[in-house]
Amino acid sequence: VGGDSNVPLGFVSLTENLMMIAMAVWMLAK
Repeated sequence: VGGDSNVPLGFVSLTENLMMIAMAVWMLAK
């Protein structure tokens, strides 16, 4: 995560969690 980003840490962690879930679902669906 870049230190110069204005995005709140909570939003970044939420996005990462969604990405992890999406990858897991994609792997299972495949």
